[in-house]
Amino acid sequence: MPKHCEKRKLPYPVALLYGIVEDVKSYPQFLPWIKEAVISNKQVHHFDAKLTVGYNAFVQTSYTSRVHLTPYSKIHIEYLSGPFQHLDNQWTFTSINEQETEIEFLIDFSFKNQLLQNLMDKFFNEAFKKTLQAFEKRAIELYSELSKATG
Repeated sequence: MPKHCEKRKLPYPVALLYGIVEDVKSYPQFLPWIKEAVISNKQVHHFDAKLTVGYNAFVQTSYTSRVHLTPYSKIHIEYLSGPFQHLDNQWTFTSINEQETEIEFLIDFSFKNQLLQNLMDKFFNEAFKKTLQAFEKRAIELYSELSKATG
């Protein structure tokens, strides 16, 4: 049952980092194992997201979650359906100053299928590291574009 929590200080405004995590429909553009993201049931403080995931030759699978939004502070992902036995995922954002934010990322999950669970147990740390790297790379790309546009 992989579980990980990590805090990091990043040199970007809280609104930019919050926006990257909130923009689930763009995940296929920068997270290589997200093949498709479909958003539905969009409300003021939540929406449903169906993500199709796959990696290299592995079979693709989909899961649906409800994404709860507390603007510029927290995003909590509530598991609804799919291959997991449970999934708890949360991002917390704390503005340090106008150009610096502390993020906390928590993920805890287990698969219904023991074969998938065994596979994930072996690769979880690497996958977690790549996930955070992908979000940081996205922040660099968007922030440099924003800086060019406003500078």
